[in-house]
Amino acid sequence: MPPVSNDPRRYIDLSQIDFEALKDHFDKGRKNIEAEKLRAKLTPKLALMVKLNRTRIDFLAEFQKMIDEYNAGSSNVETFFAKLMSFAKKLNDEDKRGRSEQLTEEELVMISSPSLISR
Repeated sequence: MPPVSNDPRRYIDLSQIDFEALKDHFDKGRKNIEAEKLRAKLTPKLALMVKLNRTRIDFLAEFQKMIDEYNAGSSNVETFFAKLMSFAKKLNDEDKRGRSEQLTEEELVMISSPSLISR
């Protein structure tokens, strides 16, 4: 996982990704390259999300498992890309959750991990 930057210019807004256009581009060829581009976009976003809220560590484990399976040859590029697309949408939903509930990252941590409140 690359180091997390606090530079707001490096922030990736997943809601700005046109997943349908990305899938169309993927279907037209260069599948490995398109899968790698999507993985590269998700990596820093996920690292930042986990840095801000450690309860999201399961997202990181899921992401790493997908990559490991692909690298080991357990899944082909089409399966890997489909999993990345699904994961990106799930990550986007998680990123929007706090804003939709009008919560700060700190409040999200407390809601996501009630055991922290009792400490």
